Amino acid sequence: MNPKRPYNTPLDAAAILEFKALLEEARTRLQKELETIAKPNPIVKGDWQATVPHFEGDADAEEDPEEAADKFEEYELRRAQEQSLEEQLVKINRALERIEVGTFGLSIKTGKPLPLEQLRANPTAECEVGIEDTV
Repeated sequence: MNPKRPYNTPLDAAAILEFKALLEEARTRLQKELETIAKPNPIVKGDWQATVPHFEGDADAEEDPEEAADKFEEYELRRAQEQSLEEQLVKINRALERIEVGTFGLSIKTGKPLPLEQLRANPTAECEVGIEDTV
């Protein structure tokens, strides 16, 4: 794959490939981490669902109320963690999409080049520092 180089981008092809490798590595790491606490939603692409933790003795007909409370608490922790990881994964996928279409390194709001220092600190950055980063 030869990433496109959009007009005005401050990045050369080597830098873009470096960011692509970094982002792909981060995506793989996040997906592996998500797989330990969640499963992909079969209906909504890119969505994950936290799984219910299993404890020893789960096959018992009657569940100890304390164990049930522990299981619920663990599930809530998994949900929060899953949401955070999923948000990171979405940002990474959007950055990789920008690489594919040739707009990586440009603000999605203004079209201006993002500073290299900003991209090195946050490769998923979509806007200049100081501009509201909402999509």
